[in-house]
Amino acid sequence: MDTMADGSRIPTGSVSETGQAGSAYTIVLKSRSGCRVRFGNYIDLKLPDGRGGEAQVRISTRWQDLDLEFPIPRELWMAVTVNAADMDTAVRSAAAVASTLAVIISFCVNAAVEPPALHMAFNSTGGLSRREFTEAFLPDEAGHPRPGRWIDVKGLLAFGQTAYFQF
Repeated sequence: MDTMADGSRIPTGSVSETGQAGSAYTIVLKSRSGCRVRFGNYIDLKLPDGRGGEAQVRISTRWQDLDLEFPIPRELWMAVTVNAADMDTAVRSAAAVASTLAVIISFCVNAAVEPPALHMAFNSTGGLSRREFTEAFLPDEAGHPRPGRWIDVKGLLAFGQTAYFQF
């Protein structure tokens, strides 16, 4: 059984409704990584989306339960929520935010973070009865766990604030 560190589940299914200007989209990206968020925790950030708006980002590690004493850490997940006129614009914006964060996290932790890849995207605007949805099937990390380091959240926030907001 695979779960996010915070135990949340991401809705699945595929229905479509045309996005409107300013619709909220949630884009989930995953990255093979030597950086870990502690089990049961996540990191929430608000960052510029590169288009004059804000992106809400939740970072977590996927933990795999193999019926061992402790679950095994796997990919780093980033759920990015942005407002955009359409899904393509939202995905491009979220991918840019996640890619920048991956570099900052990798530098701060001194461990590899591969470029984040799109896993799913959906219109998350409240009050809709149908939602635009896409999913890219990416294989889950398996096998022996890769070496990793914990993300020092205070250090990440201090460095990230300086690095991210200089541009």
